[in-house]
Amino acid sequence: MTMLLASDQDDNALLLVALEALPCQVVVARDGKEALLLIELLSQSGPEAALTSVLLDLHTSRPDGADVVKTMRQREALADIPVVLLTSPEQQSAGATRCFRKPTDQESFATLRQVIQDTLAIPSSA
Repeated sequence: MTMLLASDQDDNALLLVALEALPCQVVVARDGKEALLLIELLSQSGPEAALTSVLLDLHTSRPDGADVVKTMRQREALADIPVVLLTSPEQQSAGATRCFRKPTDQESFATLRQVIQDTLAIPSSA
């Protein structure tokens, strides 16, 4: 299982720490353009490296997260890949599988990890 983390913010290291407990490989994209390229490449990979989910910051640049989700939903090969969108509480995005407030502390990172596990039916690694 491979998850793509797409965020151009300085908190990628914190997100990666929160995700390391999940039993999946995490690939990082620094902006929307790189995210779309990696999504395309990983969706064509063999079963071992195939993209199974995307964790996407709404405010990723070039294009933003909403445009990345829109592009994915318009392409048949990408339309069913689950997307958890990191956003602020007052913003939601049509097309995302789940929206989650961007984590800011240890507790919210743990909650995000649980949301990802629940949304994507990922068994815990414990």
